[in-house]
Amino acid sequence: MFGPCIEYSGGRFFSNGYIRLASTGRRTHRVAWELCRGPIPEGMQLDHLCRNRRCMNPNHLEPVTQAENIKRSLAARGFCVLENHCGHGHEFTAENTYMCRGIRYCKKCGSDRVKRNYAKKRAQVSA
Repeated sequence: MFGPCIEYSGGRFFSNGYIRLASTGRRTHRVAWELCRGPIPEGMQLDHLCRNRRCMNPNHLEPVTQAENIKRSLAARGFCVLENHCGHGHEFTAENTYMCRGIRYCKKCGSDRVKRNYAKKRAQVSA
């Protein structure tokens, strides 16, 4: 990677983290790649090497197959089957792991997330 992330602030932000141009609805990173490097190769997707979906720096993008993109995404989130711990350092044990659609999830992280969301809602109600 070369240089810092470049984030476009004029588009529409989506819950999946990507930004689309308001004028065309196209994802900003794809437009930036095509302007700087030409067409995205047939059958390939752009992988954000910086793991920042809002980044549109062509130096942070790499064309890869869908399978490779999914593999990298799962590994970045701590779901790699070769790992013994989740992304937050909790060990994948029989007691602390549940499977959903073939992906391991950490029960401790899930519990922490539920507690954070509950506290956030209580704070909003009491405000």
